[in-house]
Amino acid sequence: VTVVAPNATASDALATTACILGKERGAMLVESRPGTAACIFWEEGGTLRERWTRGFARRLVAGAATSVR
Repeated sequence: VTVVAPNATASDALATTACILGKERGAMLVESRPGTAACIFWEEGGTLRERWTRGFARRLVAGAATSVR
């Protein structure tokens, strides 16, 4: 789970809680909090799946990914 929130403490707490609650309830929790969004990953039948909550896509910055050298 990746959570974007107003501060690191909120991000960490929401990501941990979303992991415990599972993908559906975790997404509902994140969406209920103002200023937060999440990308939730899980494995299903040997395939990696993902779900983005509302607002996650607009938080992505084009070209922000960097490679490790």
